[in-house]
Amino acid sequence: MLWTIPAAAQVVGPTSGTSVQPNPRTDPTDPQPPQPQADAGDGAEVGLGDIIVTANRREQSVQDVGGTVQALTGEDLARSGINDISRLEQLAPGIVFAKSGNDAKLALRGANSNSTFADNTSIVGVFVDGVYKPRASQQSRAFFDVSRIEVLRGPQGTLYGRNTLGGAINLYTNGPDLSKPGITGSVDSRYSRFNDFRNESVVNYGVSDEFGMRLALLTQSSDGWVKNLIGRNLGQADTLSLRGSMLAKPSDDVSFVLRVTHIRENGNPAGMFAIQGACRTTAVNGLTDPLGPVTDCQNPRRGSGGTPRFDLIDGKAGLSNKDKRTVYRDFVNDDRLRETNITLEGNADLGPVGLKSITSYTNFTSLLGNDSDYSANPHGREWVEENNESFSQEVQLQSKWQGPLQATVGGYYSTDKILFSYSSLRHTLDNLAARPTATSTNGVVLPVQIGTPLVSLANVINSASNNTQFITSTYIGAFGEATLSITDRLRVIGGARYNTETKRALNGNAAYVGPINPASPPDEPTAVFPYNDLTATARSRVRAKFNNVTWRAGAEFDVADDVLLYGTASTGFLSGVMNQNGTVTQPQKSRSFEGGLKSRFWERRAELNVAVYDVRYSALATTFQIPNPANVGSFITLSSNGGVLKARGVEVSGALLPVEAWRISFGGSYIDAVYGRFGINLPGGFQVFNGAVPANRFIDLRGQRPPYTPEFTFSVATSYALDVGFGTITPQVQMRYSDSYFAHGGLPYDRSGFQPSFTQTDVRVGFSPAEGNWSLEGFVENIEDEMLNQRTQTGGDGLQQANWGLPRNYGVRLKFNF
Repeated sequence: MLWTIPAAAQVVGPTSGTSVQPNPRTDPTDPQPPQPQADAGDGAEVGLGDIIVTANRREQSVQDVGGTVQALTGEDLARSGINDISRLEQLAPGIVFAKSGNDAKLALRGANSNSTFADNTSIVGVFVDGVYKPRASQQSRAFFDVSRIEVLRGPQGTLYGRNTLGGAINLYTNGPDLSKPGITGSVDSRYSRFNDFRNESVVNYGVSDEFGMRLALLTQSSDGWVKNLIGRNLGQADTLSLRGSMLAKPSDDVSFVLRVTHIRENGNPAGMFAIQGACRTTAVNGLTDPLGPVTDCQNPRRGSGGTPRFDLIDGKAGLSNKDKRTVYRDFVNDDRLRETNITLEGNADLGPVGLKSITSYTNFTSLLGNDSDYSANPHGREWVEENNESFSQEVQLQSKWQGPLQATVGGYYSTDKILFSYSSLRHTLDNLAARPTATSTNGVVLPVQIGTPLVSLANVINSASNNTQFITSTYIGAFGEATLSITDRLRVIGGARYNTETKRALNGNAAYVGPINPASPPDEPTAVFPYNDLTATARSRVRAKFNNVTWRAGAEFDVADDVLLYGTASTGFLSGVMNQNGTVTQPQKSRSFEGGLKSRFWERRAELNVAVYDVRYSALATTFQIPNPANVGSFITLSSNGGVLKARGVEVSGALLPVEAWRISFGGSYIDAVYGRFGINLPGGFQVFNGAVPANRFIDLRGQRPPYTPEFTFSVATSYALDVGFGTITPQVQMRYSDSYFAHGGLPYDRSGFQPSFTQTDVRVGFSPAEGNWSLEGFVENIEDEMLNQRTQTGGDGLQQANWGLPRNYGVRLKFNF
């Protein structure tokens, strides 16, 4: 049940591993759900329990891991309303979540995943049941029937199949439970604002002690939370996902888990690149300037009309910053996302060593569309298509012998076949002559970016462009880590990793097939841009190979039974990016030092963890834009190595159990992060910088704070289980605070991306009957109705494309077990 609390109470909250449960399984290869602890009357130790994680590829209490790891069970996540990766920041101070379309853009310890377009890779790796998700648009899927989630900070690689630059998120799903014979299961339903209905159903069939099956089904539908005044709303959910799993244990020493997952999402995200435009800054003469003194809220996109007729919201002409949930869009795409994954995990106890094998195949496709003029005017459409077929094989050997030396070694192989395509279509004519011109302070004459009215609805095309990229990647890695116990209290750790990745890219522009009738423009890019390698233009073939060795070293010292001191040093690596114009970036690298204390005291009723870190990222990727020769006035987004970013900070987490029914947890993060030698190209939509056209459009960010990096964040959660005789009523409050930060992915000081400091508070009240198999909860999330600026980027025509987070939400949740 949702709110049943054993005597050894469980703590939920924004702490590093203090969201505690009893040991969820005795064998990490046997995916059983957490079993309840014995009550205090049965002799169990009262206080904070342990949650067992496998962050170090061994079954350990999270308090025994020498590193910053936050672990949350499936019930913790559900109890806090975390239905996908976007709300992890509610319980994990220091993590900032941004989003564009389907892409998850996580920021952690100064570095951000703003660059996820085309071949770019997230700086935070996401693994589902041990399988790496290579595309950022895959990272927020599979979030149902969750057993637990682990958030690891800092480079990972000496224990993982794929290396990561800034951290890793491990999500583990529930497998068949053999301890429950026959058919059991649950139905977990949530209904909330915007007619959002989410239902998660699970059926478990324990056939015998040696074989079991499990089926999990997720459905979600909603009306969409962004109101479209002339068409379908944005942010509509239409999801059907299922996961079937089988567990076979032919002997006590051998087990196999087969998982088959299929995810189907229709509907549409709130915005492919943006929900709405944001007000932009301009010079006095009207040229777009990130340091300009004038605020202009008109829609500057060509074809938008540039008049209140098309932009009127809240009684004011222009793009509204007051009502971020209202848009005018004549075109809303029928978006499609499909993912099918088959994973076979095998485990064998070979005596002195344990063997683990993870074999996985994934087929992923995604097609998003957008109204490119951001108005009611029927002028332009754009699409992003992303497909990936991947195969991976990982093998691990883990020592099981007795002795001071313990080790894990492994090998990894993967192949990825990626298609990435961006298509832009203007299917009516606009009047560019309506734009006046202005002169920059260094004498360059440029057009003033204002929306252009339509001048023709003839059966003609104004312009069309397509950039298509086929990438194949072959990855081989070998890794290992060993721990040597010098004394009963002192351990030293050393690990290394070697990887080699070969990438091949075919770049080209698909030929335009026209003409287009503006009365019935196409809904899919393939109708306009069927790719044919024989007729494609701007073709290029590129091959690159990336080899690297990373390492990790550290020491752990048990000051007392419940007090651990640790220190680590590690390095991270990401291969270079294959750009759509045939260029290749250099690899990104990181170096991290961390020291910390993990402690429990007051008869294990209190917990305090502190971590201090210093991270340096070099050759960090950034994006810039160049004019698209196939479509005058539009731009191609590319990646380059910006330079160095330095970050250091302190993370604190803790938990209190004053009485067994009262739970408190808290966490805080302070980070000092600045760019070192770091330069970017002025984003294409900006015409001048401080009034002038910069030489080579180069902007130096040395000394600037990076985006998505608030200086201080803090979270606290508390709940109290009140026994009312016929059941338990449990109120819960959780709140997070964040300092202000900039959410512009290119220029960290552009005011269109400024997010002021804020708080977000959630309140929940749950009821579980004394006798019964159900529970009921009511909730209000984001009471303050903060709509956070999750990401702003400068697009063509100077449009500041902005994505905002969800507004206030409220609803009920009912869970039934059988």
